[in-house]
Amino acid sequence: MGRNKGSSGEKREPRELRLYHFWPGPEQPPVNRLIAMFEKKHPGVSVSQNILEWWVYTASMPRHIAKAMCDVMITEAGQMLRGFASAGLLRELSDVWGENYEKIFPEWVTKRCTVNGEVYGIPAKIYTFPVWYKKEVFEKHGIDPPKTWEEFIEICERIKKAGIYPIISGGDGTSDWFINILARVGGRKFYEGLAEGKESWIDRRVITSYEILRDISKEFFYPHPFGLDWRTAFSRFNAGAAAMMLQGDWVNTVMRYDHGYTPGVEYDCFPLPPIDRQTGQVMVVGANAWVIPINSGAPDLARSFIEFTCSPAVQRTMAKMGMGIMPTSVPEKNYDPVSRKLIKELKGEKVYNLSACMPRKMRGLEQMLRMRILLNPHIDAQGIKDLMTEMEIVAKEHHTLKGLVYLGMHALKDLSS
Repeated sequence: MGRNKGSSGEKREPRELRLYHFWPGPEQPPVNRLIAMFEKKHPGVSVSQNILEWWVYTASMPRHIAKAMCDVMITEAGQMLRGFASAGLLRELSDVWGENYEKIFPEWVTKRCTVNGEVYGIPAKIYTFPVWYKKEVFEKHGIDPPKTWEEFIEICERIKKAGIYPIISGGDGTSDWFINILARVGGRKFYEGLAEGKESWIDRRVITSYEILRDISKEFFYPHPFGLDWRTAFSRFNAGAAAMMLQGDWVNTVMRYDHGYTPGVEYDCFPLPPIDRQTGQVMVVGANAWVIPINSGAPDLARSFIEFTCSPAVQRTMAKMGMGIMPTSVPEKNYDPVSRKLIKELKGEKVYNLSACMPRKMRGLEQMLRMRILLNPHIDAQGIKDLMTEMEIVAKEHHTLKGLVYLGMHALKDLSS
């Protein structure tokens, strides 16, 4: 793969920067502030936004990139970014990266922005998945956030007896539940081995994770594991239909801007407790990254924008406005109490979002198999293992092909040298 220096896109005066992202609604104010700051620093430059909901965005993203519909955009660091880069759809950004960026970004983020040693993305924000709750609900029933898995299950049982659904989740949220359970059952080494193709999808730790998800879905989920999208689920959670919701830390922004709540006052969160005492606590994290399409009509302006987003002043402003957890070391005083709590949790053991590590085919298959497990609450461990045999076959095919491609690229590199 060579560096993408040229552009086959349309030629135009680069005074407009076309920005595509998936931060609609309550996440919009911090983005608007970012744009205002950039335009102030670059008089005469106008930044236009195209904002799409996550699922629409990810489905249409390849078309946006290939047809040069944007100059700079956001994507998921990891498999998605690497797939676009490997297909030759992104500009190489090592000249933007520079030596200093190695020092300011966490290593677990930077390695997911590169392909074969070349940089194709610049970290924009990082995230994790806590359990959210309304404080008035917990206070009414005399509940404190759990520290152990046993306490978590006890809380669910108490809330259920009080006539309230303990947990609400959108259909895609069941994926978040699975990967968080898997991290706490298997531990970091096993979890990462599974993502890398070194561990098996029919391992007992995978089967146990699905069994736990099956049980809590059957006993505690409202009203059906695949009946709602996440925004509808959140709306009902906020209305008091259920006591808890596991979701990304963007909920913090929704609470602040959509409902005017104060972080840590009307609502709060806690990490899903450890499940296996030997494994201990393991947090699931992810990251978004800025990328520049190969056909960008204003690549130099796009580079200036990305460099601007990494400046300390911008990072502090985004943290204060509740954009989420910044990828650089922003002083904690710039964050609200809820974000500070999450940042503290992320200093411990963590693993990367498994959904962002898998190719589309594997993600789709895992979703289908997860649905079959949760829609059949009487399925036993052997039944789950039988289903996951298909996942194991597809995973082996993917990682075998990935290995052959890697060897082929290095062979070509050796020949050319």
